[in-house]
Amino acid sequence: MKGRPRKIESPEALQQAFDEYMAHCATFTKSVLSNSGKLVDVPTPRVPTVGEFCRFMKMDRNTLDEYAQREEFSRTIKSIHSEIHDAKQIALLNGEGNTTGLIFDLKCNHGWKDKTTIEHEGEITVTMNLTQ
Repeated sequence: MKGRPRKIESPEALQQAFDEYMAHCATFTKSVLSNSGKLVDVPTPRVPTVGEFCRFMKMDRNTLDEYAQREEFSRTIKSIHSEIHDAKQIALLNGEGNTTGLIFDLKCNHGWKDKTTIEHEGEITVTMNLTQ
């Protein structure tokens, strides 16, 4: 019994599709007014996301997650997730995109946390009065 044909035939085909998606993200521009008063297109690469990559591939995230469970695709998909994470982090550090949105995305999708560490040296004395 045969099911639907695979959307992605091999890890290499998946990597090639991702490379095409990343090239697509790099094609975006924004028109701005130059000092001479002319409109000029300035490159404004789109920050990649897993969701947009899935739409680019005409599949949903569940399908990509199913591929990730297959041993032959696992490494490639981990690499894709890592590259997307790195691109978001670089965009945040370079002031590209919406800072708040990037931080929110990194917290929700990549395990970032707000964390405060308090270091203390010396003793702590706790006195409790247990009388009524």
